[in-house]
Amino acid sequence: AAAHQALLDCAHSFSPRVEDFAADTLLLDLSGLDKLFGPLPKIAREISQRAAGMGVETNVAVASTLESALLAARGFSGVTVIPDGKEAEVLAGLPVGVLFAAESGPENTEEFLETFSRWGVRKFRDLAALPKVELSERMGQTGLHFQALACGCGTRNLVPSDPPLIFEEAIELEHPIVLLEPLAFVLNRMLEHLCARLRRRALAARELHLQLTLANGRGHAI
Repeated sequence: AAAHQALLDCAHSFSPRVEDFAADTLLLDLSGLDKLFGPLPKIAREISQRAAGMGVETNVAVASTLESALLAARGFSGVTVIPDGKEAEVLAGLPVGVLFAAESGPENTEEFLETFSRWGVRKFRDLAALPKVELSERMGQTGLHFQALACGCGTRNLVPSDPPLIFEEAIELEHPIVLLEPLAFVLNRMLEHLCARLRRRALAARELHLQLTLANGRGHAI
């Protein structure tokens, strides 16, 4: 949960249009941000560096379609920038399993993968080269959908989310804290993280709540 919040903070520090796609995946609209942050490769590197500074290791991909960016982020490590019109070429070497990892695939995912394996379809380029009519006859519209993704096509629109502006930090201690000094040390670290997250979104806190749980299980709020 903390890593997910860190990802959201990082994303919103670059773009106001962010989709909370999955627990480990966010989608950003970078249109027009080159005037603020520079060219897209520079933005992608800065996103990766800022996430790393928050303790989160990420794969960042930039493409003209959301589908291609999502597949590249799931299939390649580090920072990937796909030039417009080069989606099929860049994605060609990815294994077809990435297609099913990048979205909630059909219930018969294993059956699809087994069929691709029997056909010798192991990479995106293999799927893209299949004749459409025969693929449709054997796999229907789902097969054509995955072929279009392998070719770098996409029509999906971003669905921005507006998360509540509540910033939380939590820690579960291995041993109870008895003295005030070690408690202050722990709280100081948590406050530093909260302040860093607020600063990245150019925000300030209006209220601060502290919830402590005693060793006997009773809670105490301040």
